[in-house]
Amino acid sequence: MEITISETVLNYNLSKAEFDAFAHEGVCKQRIVIGEEPILFVLQRTAENEMRATLHTNLVTVFVPENIADEWTAGENSFLETQDGSLHITIKAVDGSE
Repeated sequence: MEITISETVLNYNLSKAEFDAFAHEGVCKQRIVIGEEPILFVLQRTAENEMRATLHTNLVTVFVPENIADEWTAGENSFLETQDGSLHITIKAVDGSE
């Protein structure tokens, strides 16, 4: 999983293998260490109706509703705008040719 952050945008790019794992297991994780502190980024399939993101200590979780997860195909994007309107999250499955 490649994660990029810029001001108001958080981008997740999943490889084909990660996308397939998310489709079958309902979860995809990436651990990044900054200094001595690890940060865990998680995409989690959920029965909830709305996509949402949470941040707790060193854990960033994006909850992806089942209906959105079921409609994904490689190359499609999903977008989330948080309640305060300041953060956009994109999730994209890439096939390696981009």
